[in-house]
Amino acid sequence: VGPGGEAPPLPVGVHGFARDNGVNLSELQSKGPGAPVVLHYANCGFGHWQRKYEVICRGHGTSDGAFCVDRPGIATLRAHLAARELSLRGRSAELEAFYRDFVLGNEHDELAFLAQ
Repeated sequence: VGPGGEAPPLPVGVHGFARDNGVNLSELQSKGPGAPVVLHYANCGFGHWQRKYEVICRGHGTSDGAFCVDRPGIATLRAHLAARELSLRGRSAELEAFYRDFVLGNEHDELAFLAQ
């Protein structure tokens, strides 16, 4: 994590960390299947996930207010784009069904299959 005796890093948003003194940590690219990675759990529970899309789907200066879909690479994030569209519709039941199927991924016992 850091030099001995140093406090653990602090989260800065969902994509970064800072040292205890506020200095940002360096970001490194993963170099293959054995490389260490840091996961962030921005989708812990439907309520948090729903709130995430409520926040990122407004106030962005786009025609619908949501995050821009013209950024490089965004077209490959299909689940992110689908959640954007569902969030804009404002139908909580549809958003929750999507969350159960595609974020949790165990509505049809997928985890038992993957564990084999």
